[in-house]
Amino acid sequence: MPISLQVIATLPPTKAQVNAEELPLYFPSMLTSGQRKSELCRPELAEMEIKLRDDQKVKAAASTYRNAWKAKLALVGGNKNCVKWEELQDEHIVCMEDLQDIEKKNI
Repeated sequence: MPISLQVIATLPPTKAQVNAEELPLYFPSMLTSGQRKSELCRPELAEMEIKLRDDQKVKAAASTYRNAWKAKLALVGGNKNCVKWEELQDEHIVCMEDLQDIEKKNI
């Protein structure tokens, strides 16, 4: 993203590391609104970050549920029938678009 190169160029010499591995990654959300709207930042990048953040939210919720399920399983002595919650599998996690696709296939 060319705009991030401009941001890096404005960093003080102590902040602009020499090694590329040490340079921070700049997501569109880290840029100002004006920087995101400039021709140096493609609008698709913000859309990609939105999808990334949505995916992170889903993964975090799934992780929370799975951790709670495992804790409850431990509390009931390892008997899955006593947990009374469904064990969350990856195939249980679908987005609304996936549900719409499934409904279309069933019609």
